[in-house]
Amino acid sequence: MTAASLLLAALAALRLPAAPTRGVVVPTRSAIVRACAAANEFPRPYAAGGLKKSARVALEATDAECAALAKRFELEALGALAANVTLTVVDRQRQRVRAVGTLSAADVVRTAFDGAQKTQQLDDVAFETYFISEDEATEMLRSEAPLDDDEAFDEEIDENGSVDLGELVAQHLYLHLDELAAMEAEEFTPDRVPDTAPIIIEGPEVGPAQ
Repeated sequence: MTAASLLLAALAALRLPAAPTRGVVVPTRSAIVRACAAANEFPRPYAAGGLKKSARVALEATDAECAALAKRFELEALGALAANVTLTVVDRQRQRVRAVGTLSAADVVRTAFDGAQKTQQLDDVAFETYFISEDEATEMLRSEAPLDDDEAFDEEIDENGSVDLGELVAQHLYLHLDELAAMEAEEFTPDRVPDTAPIIIEGPEVGPAQ
């Protein structure tokens, strides 16, 4: 079982509330579980295993891929999705590769926390991920030793030496949208009262003078 499979199995075992409660930031499903869904609507495999030093890759989703991602992430619409990713080998022995880039999405229509629909334009959203070979990831998980900054990884290079940059971009798109939704939800917490809200002081009712 790969590291990603172990992570998904552990997260899938969590019992999450069916729906959020007003004033409490609780997603209907784990953002990580949904972002890492088994389906791959935006496949862009890249042979990272044979990377000598670094490479820059430009990605752009088709209309059909945008529609499929919108369905997966429960969006009303996704007009466009594009990204630039730079891959750099940081540890050749462990096949550890750093992926850093930015993504942009146009006409992202989603239902906000208050039920209203919002259309947003996302420009140059930065992300960073570390890949490592499946064999190295398995050994690290088996050792159960804490990983330092030079060993940490997020994803695995598959047995064919390939990474899916399209799926990587899709996951970071969803996680960014989930962060936006969480920020909106925080506005409804009871301990946050707008400065312009009227102050109402309740006291005992006063009847007519006798």
